[in-house]
Amino acid sequence: LEIRGAGNILGAEQSGHVHAVGFDLYTRLLSEAVQDLRREPGAAPAPAPSADPLIDLDVPASIPDDLVEHLPSRMAIYQRLAKARTAADVDDAAQELRDRFGRRLPDEVHNLLFGLRVSVLAREAGVEAVTRRGGEITLKLPHPVGGARIALEKALSNGAQVGHQQIRLPANSASALPWGRALLEALTALADFQRHAAELATAGAR
Repeated sequence: LEIRGAGNILGAEQSGHVHAVGFDLYTRLLSEAVQDLRREPGAAPAPAPSADPLIDLDVPASIPDDLVEHLPSRMAIYQRLAKARTAADVDDAAQELRDRFGRRLPDEVHNLLFGLRVSVLAREAGVEAVTRRGGEITLKLPHPVGGARIALEKALSNGAQVGHQQIRLPANSASALPWGRALLEALTALADFQRHAAELATAGAR
């Protein structure tokens, strides 16, 4: 800062566009950088925060510059959205954006809100990452599925294929449901499946 000045510290000239790395990774890196700057010299490293699921749906998801031209205001909205942890949080954020900018939000903003919903459900389902490439969506799981593969495929339906440590969903026009809706339903079903399995395990332990 002493050399380059404090100018546009969060602008494209110094930190790059959020579009280049994606909203999820951008906010994570920004949060880590702020924590490092706030840490006192010689202090012990801060405990690592619980990892949020990585969401990469291969769709443009951002707040367009022409919608919010003021950079600090745009960054404040991104930070507000990054704090969403429940479906209600996402609904509140969506309503706030509609109140401020009208009900006809750009597609990029709708995609951004959809990604937040996916992130919330993925966290509830214990999914580490959700990626979409071409005609397929992959859910990365933290642990092997084991003997639950067949039961899980039946619970998820919609063409889900359960592997050793991942779940694949079709994401093309041949799918029974639009891929976005199918993804939300699969994540909800996965969370319900794991919740039911935990209840059965607890009952068996008794």
